[in-house]
Amino acid sequence: MITAKDGHLAERLRRLRQHAMSMSDVARHHSKQIALETYDEVGFNYRMTDMQAAVGIAQLERLPILLETRHYLATRYTEPLQQTPWLVVPFVPDGSRHNYQSYMVRLVGDAAKDRDVIMQELLERNISTRRALMAIHRELPYRSAAREAALPITNLVTETAMIVPLFHQMTETEQDFVIDSLLEPRL
Repeated sequence: MITAKDGHLAERLRRLRQHAMSMSDVARHHSKQIALETYDEVGFNYRMTDMQAAVGIAQLERLPILLETRHYLATRYTEPLQQTPWLVVPFVPDGSRHNYQSYMVRLVGDAAKDRDVIMQELLERNISTRRALMAIHRELPYRSAAREAALPITNLVTETAMIVPLFHQMTETEQDFVIDSLLEPRL
């Protein structure tokens, strides 16, 4: 779902979502004359059902509280984790606000090479993490030495970053368990 204040942009997005057809299905089906659409640019099949749209509208009404909750939980992560020398927390530039769709930390120093071990230890405590970046250039159809060499920062993040649990229903107790488990001396 996309929202736009600009009327021209909104109209273009409506076209693009339906293969960039010059007229909507509704206009074509209600026409009293033969209507032949054109495709003046490359578009997509990004249409959604009425049910999906209704759910999306309901979610948009909840968006401010969802974002506020995620921001609060992210702050609760950042405060203790930024004191940890082997973790790098998300950076938010001045004048910006992160939506915290996820909370990614990057491991540095000796911990970086143990990222998967740490993720497994957390999983054994029923804490589900995941690697933070799935670099497409490392997947079989796109893999090449040139791509690998061209993306050293992407490779670094792919190998050393992970996403810790963050969801708007997360309780402080659940989050404290994640933080405590992550910061145990073994790790």
